[in-house]
Amino acid sequence: MGYDIIKKVAELSLSGLRLDAKLARAARFILDDLPYEQCVFYILDPDGKAFVKRAFAGVDAALVCSYGANEGLPGLVKKKKGPVEAYKADTASTAWEGVDDAGLKGYKSALAYPLRDKETFFGVIYLKSARKASLSKLKRRALGIIALQASSFIKCADLAESHERIHRDLLKIEERLASSEKLMALGDMAATLAHEIRNPLLSIGGFAGRLKKHLGPGSPGIPYVEQVLKEVVR
Repeated sequence: MGYDIIKKVAELSLSGLRLDAKLARAARFILDDLPYEQCVFYILDPDGKAFVKRAFAGVDAALVCSYGANEGLPGLVKKKKGPVEAYKADTASTAWEGVDDAGLKGYKSALAYPLRDKETFFGVIYLKSARKASLSKLKRRALGIIALQASSFIKCADLAESHERIHRDLLKIEERLASSEKLMALGDMAATLAHEIRNPLLSIGGFAGRLKKHLGPGSPGIPYVEQVLKEVVR
């Protein structure tokens, strides 16, 4: 693993691929250069309660879809805040130094590498081999660089998702504001109409009342005047 793979992974950042596709390609690049048969990217969920498989390459034996935040080698990496390398002679076992991990079944060697920057822990790169595997200092250093590159993918994806969420929220606010403005306009129009209707009605009611006073008792026009007054009040 040298500068070529680092360049390949760096080029992924310029591609239009979604996060899962970028991580899947990076996993494939890693397996092409390292002595492992499985490479899995586990990302810590937003609540920080579980590691979720986002991409993998290689064989799918003992492929675990998710771990609790403190489970298996991924949980140990989170606790130690650094890489964890495991080796066990018994491939049937799922335990290593007191840590139970279903993903270890069938493998002798495993390396879990943190995905993080100075501020945030994002997840782990989990590598496994059915044979004993070891890395030179150069390859470990290159893997560390790739882990930083993958962390930048995740961070950029989180920022993009946050931006999209804020954009959606702003659109909803704009819709509510537009709706509120329409309601205010309707309210103003209703108040104007009420005012314009009330004034002539008051005049009609006033004149009808005066007309009633001028009509003599038993006048056939009184029922009509009273009906006018009733409708004006209504």
